[in-house]
Amino acid sequence: MKTEPCYFKIIFLIFLILQTILFISILFVPHLPLINVFEYTSIILSLIFSLFVFLKKKNVFTLLIFIALIFTAVADTFLVFLNSSLNETTQTIAMISFSLCQLTYFLVIWKVTTSQRERFINLVIRTIFFLALEVTAICILGSSYNFLIFVSLFYFSQLVTNIIFAFIHIKMNPFLAIGLLLFIGCDIFIGLSTLCDILALSQTHFLYIFAHLPFNFAWFFYLPSQVLLSSSGLFFKRKLLISKNSL
Repeated sequence: MKTEPCYFKIIFLIFLILQTILFISILFVPHLPLINVFEYTSIILSLIFSLFVFLKKKNVFTLLIFIALIFTAVADTFLVFLNSSLNETTQTIAMISFSLCQLTYFLVIWKVTTSQRERFINLVIRTIFFLALEVTAICILGSSYNFLIFVSLFYFSQLVTNIIFAFIHIKMNPFLAIGLLLFIGCDIFIGLSTLCDILALSQTHFLYIFAHLPFNFAWFFYLPSQVLLSSSGLFFKRKLLISKNSL
């Protein structure tokens, strides 16, 4: 048993080295062929590592992180690996999967929250924020509003609320809070690009220029977020409400 920590440290080190190589390749190798394969590989590596963490820790927290990363991998199968056949249907499936991912992170935060008052506030904030986004979108977009937008705003409302409450408990698990924050950094750049298309902005508009800078900002935030989230189970600083022996 004493050799297990050393064995796992080696796995963790290999994981970090591989992700660093992929990170550098994706961001700094010009005209990288099959870049979507590199990107998708980084997601699958994070999923596999989260499985290792769960098998090592065997608790509810690491199980939920693993499930969240399964939903992430499903979404990125459509958005990244099969991006050449991307359409509104596959985008909708991907956003539903990302929404389930954020609901799983919500369960993580729910599990570590012992205050019933905080749990109630959590539910109220995420519900009000979700409804406010949907009503605003309906008023602005009118007939252009569709189910994809509905699901995307639901996902965004859950992510933002998760970030708020993860930072409330940042001392308990900084990797979770920072990982979720980087997650939204990726979404901001993707969202700006989508907004430019929806509003049909000219290429000289400052938002279009910002959204199409010659650097992959989305993956600059996204890959580190997945590394942190998949590793977060190793750095949980409080006993779970359900012990690992219950699994």
